[in-house]
Amino acid sequence: MKSKIIFPFIILIFNISCQKNDQVEKNQLENKRQLVIDSLTKSELNADDYGMKTYVIAFLKSGQNDSLDSTEISKLQQAHLKNIRQLADDGKMVLAGPFLNDSNFRGLFIFNTASIDSAKTYTESDPAIQAGLFSVEYKKWYGSGALPLVNKLGQQLETKSFSE
Repeated sequence: MKSKIIFPFIILIFNISCQKNDQVEKNQLENKRQLVIDSLTKSELNADDYGMKTYVIAFLKSGQNDSLDSTEISKLQQAHLKNIRQLADDGKMVLAGPFLNDSNFRGLFIFNTASIDSAKTYTESDPAIQAGLFSVEYKKWYGSGALPLVNKLGQQLETKSFSE
């Protein structure tokens, strides 16, 4: 008889304990989230009421210049990576990376601007694009206003740099 009474009581205490642990974890996550939001306010990120904003994505495609030798391509690739780092450090680029396949699409940039003209100005600074190694197609995109935080977080994870 005692076990019939004690067992439900133990389950009740276990459930209450789990709920408290879940609440503690939720509070810890909310505190971490608030620290990030406090460090860069919504207005500094230019996010709208949905936490979103407009960016420009630049799709890098294979360019028309196929007369470059491997040494020139290697130098252009290093200059390309250095330029990406500079654009990211300046807050103009929020994300960049290559596509991992053999298609005509080589990579993408996501720029921290809603202006295609501004994005074109940024890509014109890239030596690989200037040399015709890549061509570019631009699209406006609506995404999370938190994307500008990606570069700072990525640098904290980085143990090697592509641009060095």
